[in-house]
Amino acid sequence: MEISKGNELPLAEKTLAFMQTVSGSSDLNALVRVTATLLGNPVSLIDAEEQLLACHPVKMQGENIKATDDLNQAMAGIERAEESLIVEEYGDCGRLSVYAVNAPLSEEDRTFIFLAARAIAIIIRPQIGIKVMTQLSKLQLMRKLLSYKPGLRAALQHDIQTEHLDNLGGPFRVLFIHVDDDKRAQIARLRSLIGRHLRNAWSFIHGEDIVCVFNEAIVLPRDYMTALNDYLAATRLTACLSMPFKYLIDLRRMFEVAQASWPAARKQDPGTRLHQAMNYQVYAFLGRCAMHFNPADYCPDGLYRLIEADRETGRDDLETLYAYIENGFNANAAAREMHIHRNTLINRLERIQEILGLPLDDRDVVLFLRLCFRILEMQQ
Repeated sequence: MEISKGNELPLAEKTLAFMQTVSGSSDLNALVRVTATLLGNPVSLIDAEEQLLACHPVKMQGENIKATDDLNQAMAGIERAEESLIVEEYGDCGRLSVYAVNAPLSEEDRTFIFLAARAIAIIIRPQIGIKVMTQLSKLQLMRKLLSYKPGLRAALQHDIQTEHLDNLGGPFRVLFIHVDDDKRAQIARLRSLIGRHLRNAWSFIHGEDIVCVFNEAIVLPRDYMTALNDYLAATRLTACLSMPFKYLIDLRRMFEVAQASWPAARKQDPGTRLHQAMNYQVYAFLGRCAMHFNPADYCPDGLYRLIEADRETGRDDLETLYAYIENGFNANAAAREMHIHRNTLINRLERIQEILGLPLDDRDVVLFLRLCFRILEMQQ
């Protein structure tokens, strides 16, 4: 069948597009930009409340449109293609509607609108916290879009690189930013300030705190640690940075570790604003264990005998044992840390070994003692 001349128009020239009932997006302006790029439409933001309208401005001149009902009335009787914004596993999170203003929509148009709706839903990730689809699913979808609309390749590639972090793979980092009670009313402004210090990063409000995700390969400036410290100093906030991870599917897990490590980090180093979760996540692990049992019950009796002996004699044998183990059984380094002579340290270790009653040449015993020291720190 011969396609009419009207259908030869590009999608942008024959449609007006808008989205509605999209909630949970952290950046509505970015959402409009993504939609415009995917559909090839220049757009203007009409309403940024819970209902989001992005319209082709030329087609709507003279129309007083401020809400969805106004648009529906103006577009009454005009052909419409509508697709739900669905993220796998998390369900429907809004709709994408495209009106055929100048010419009917072709099957090719409808296929692309379907793909665009899937891409938009994944990019904005509304109301799903930090749960995300697998890296593979996203890349497969983006490849379809890139091959389906070659003209959008550069724009989409730029958007993926700078806005959505997904094209290069890891290493990713997630930053948990704790917002104190007295700053909760300013949380939107505090989140927006991240962009002044860090580019090519994605940040959003999660509960009563802020989460920032970035790809180390593309984040700017390259010295992002300094930029993060500057941001935290300017806002008087504190944060915990996750270990690097390779796949976005691990984002939720790494966020939870960073979030759970923050309380211990603040307790151990209250003068620091930017904490590395790696240095404190053992405390987060023990804290989770403490929800089900008392970890101190698993500490060896010899360790408690050592604590009791220190209490009775005023010695610091427990601290000596800690310094010796933490310095890799280097007596000289441990003696320097304790500010004592090496021979004094050796004499103490002989006494400690007798009270402790555990073989310090056993790697499993040493590993367990390291864990016990952390348990004791948590109880202080």
